[in-house]
Amino acid sequence: MNMPITITPLADRMPGRLHVALQGLETDPSWADRLEQDLSRLPGLHHVCASITSGNLLLRYDPKHWDTNRIAQAIGSSLGRPWYLGVLRSARPDPVRHTTIRTAPDTPLVRELCVDGQILSMSEPLPPWAQQGMWRQADVNPVRLGLRIGILCYPGSEPDGLSLAFRQLAWHLGMPVADWIQQYPRWGNSAQMDAEGFTLSYHRRGHYTTALIRGEPVGVLKHCAFYQDRQGCHPLNDVLREKLSGCTGEMESRGLHSIALAYRPLLFRQHGTTPTESWILVALAGVG
Repeated sequence: MNMPITITPLADRMPGRLHVALQGLETDPSWADRLEQDLSRLPGLHHVCASITSGNLLLRYDPKHWDTNRIAQAIGSSLGRPWYLGVLRSARPDPVRHTTIRTAPDTPLVRELCVDGQILSMSEPLPPWAQQGMWRQADVNPVRLGLRIGILCYPGSEPDGLSLAFRQLAWHLGMPVADWIQQYPRWGNSAQMDAEGFTLSYHRRGHYTTALIRGEPVGVLKHCAFYQDRQGCHPLNDVLREKLSGCTGEMESRGLHSIALAYRPLLFRQHGTTPTESWILVALAGVG
């Protein structure tokens, strides 16, 4: 029996261009070549590029004759597999989810993010500075960086429900989730749980590793010395700590569970030692 594949758009749906991630093809080493050949033969599809490394597919198409659904059908037909779209747009979107992504029934939702000193509701449009067209440097956009930490940092060998919740939100916002997973591989089985209630994992990029931290605000904030906002990193002084504690209280008053997201760059040779201070807090997430 052929297992279904998931076709998930990774970027905004610009007419004429499509960038998707394909999941469920790990046991088919020839899918990329076959898909490129089959789709390139179809009138109106151009510059088809499939990557077996990242599982991504990029192409250009004639919007007069093609749309996302028709292209997904062509992908499924080429691969001979049942399929579904990881993100489905409805005429009346749910006021919180906005999208329908097939995850486990008990997967939570990230409903709020506290970044740059303010709480953003994920059921409302993001402010202009956080929208995709305004991103200039990924690492100084706290929305993007916070979600990346939430996606990549989880305790076991496979993403847990909380990691999937961050992934679901990032997909909805058009962020390159598959690229992050490829660009920031985990250093072996480095994830660990701490008695203070946080998860820590190491991720390598180039000659450096970065420690990513996810956990209860009380446990994480105790080790944070800096705060990341749009302007960069600043010392996490008492005024900021009080403000962030207030944001946590607001989220919890609405019945949400708050999660702190932080990181710390490490020199390559420092991997294996647990960083216990000078973490950089990026965001607080309200999950429910």
